[in-house]
Amino acid sequence: MSSPKLSIEKASEDATTESPRQRPTVTFWLVIASLCLIAFTTSLNSSIIAITLPHISSSLQISDDYVYPMIISAYIFAIGSGIAGNAHNTATIIAGRMVQGLGSGGIMLLMELIICDMVPLRERGKYLGIVLSTAALGSIVGPVVGGALADRDWRWCFYLNLPICALVIPVQLLLLRIKHHATPWKDVLVRVDWIGNLIFIGSIISILLGLTFGGTVYQWSSWRVILPIVIGFVGWAGFHAYEYLIKDGNFRLARNPCLPPRILANRTSASAFYMIFVTSMLLQWVCFWWPVYFLAIRGTGLMQTGVDFMPFMFLLIPGSVVAGIILFKTGRYRRLYAIGFVLSILGPGLNTLLDRETPAGGWVMLKIVDALGHAFILLTTLPAILANLPEKDVAAVTRTYSFLQSFSYMWGIMIPVYLQALKVVWYGAMAFGASGLIAVAIEKHVPLRTELKTEYGLEEKKNVEKEDSSQEKVIVQEGT
Repeated sequence: MSSPKLSIEKASEDATTESPRQRPTVTFWLVIASLCLIAFTTSLNSSIIAITLPHISSSLQISDDYVYPMIISAYIFAIGSGIAGNAHNTATIIAGRMVQGLGSGGIMLLMELIICDMVPLRERGKYLGIVLSTAALGSIVGPVVGGALADRDWRWCFYLNLPICALVIPVQLLLLRIKHHATPWKDVLVRVDWIGNLIFIGSIISILLGLTFGGTVYQWSSWRVILPIVIGFVGWAGFHAYEYLIKDGNFRLARNPCLPPRILANRTSASAFYMIFVTSMLLQWVCFWWPVYFLAIRGTGLMQTGVDFMPFMFLLIPGSVVAGIILFKTGRYRRLYAIGFVLSILGPGLNTLLDRETPAGGWVMLKIVDALGHAFILLTTLPAILANLPEKDVAAVTRTYSFLQSFSYMWGIMIPVYLQALKVVWYGAMAFGASGLIAVAIEKHVPLRTELKTEYGLEEKKNVEKEDSSQEKVIVQEGT
């Protein structure tokens, strides 16, 4: 006769291996809705400010454990919106935008991290598509909303965020209950890789300074441009060397490397990291140079240019969601990447045929090719990166993923500016698209996990725990 202890252990193993897939609860969907709303708000605000900044400048006469971090980021974003909306001078508007930037940066990173801890790997593309598509929607309607608000009172470009944050913050305070480990602040501070972060931040700032000065303040051939870029890349290489030295966590001043080398050690993750960098760069590349075509070649006005560019964004949003659903249904991601990069090569190639006389139907069809190429890749790379890595690496992977996306946007503008001629710009985009296709060939398919195996995730309801404990009692009684 089996002992009660063995019966409990066996039942626990059976529950682990044969646990039925749980349907998303109302709490789950409310959390997803709050993430959608805050993503929409931050994206909307960014695109509003891009349109209304000249009006604001002339008005002010301006011259040359992550649940709480998520909620704090929303608070910071709201506070920054209030400061900027109430600004009456240059210093205040800059301070408000800086505070907003701190909040929105934390929101976009933690949003992806929360979804990763709430749903299994195979389903993440679908829910990331839902949330991030609302962010893209904010980018689309932002210029229209910004133009309307600027005509009446530009301060509402900032005040608009306050009632939305007032809805989001209570929902997250009440429902965003993620399992976590209680860690003393002393241990948290010791775990931070201070030296690695200082090397990394200094290197990136040096690169950004060189790229910002190049072609604007100084010529690209100037030593004032070349030197900071070279120093930045040398420092970046030194950062990776340092992270490799402390990878085992035995270094007294850095128990947890901020970029563990193991997340780049397999070809699936490394290839997917490169693909998200390339496709994010090409997305910015296309978004920057399509308006140039309308403004410089066709001679359309600024408002009409925004309208003419809308088909691209309207296709990018549903296309990304469809790609996430396909990934969820099939679990196959390399095919999506191959299709995406083929279209990313074909689109810029066809764009070289554009001229002043190209009919509207022609350039709309070319936008469809461009949009679908990016849609198949953008929201499906994060699950592939995590496919060959344990769930404990979710935080490190997500912050690296978000950094590469942000860093690539800058290159998506700087490289085309350096190339100058519009046709050469499209040829350059084709070359980078081809490099992404090579990365797809290198990548190895790893099946995506269909169960959420993490120490975190939404806290379970107490009645579920009571049901589990009652089942264990029944097993104990049978064993005795």
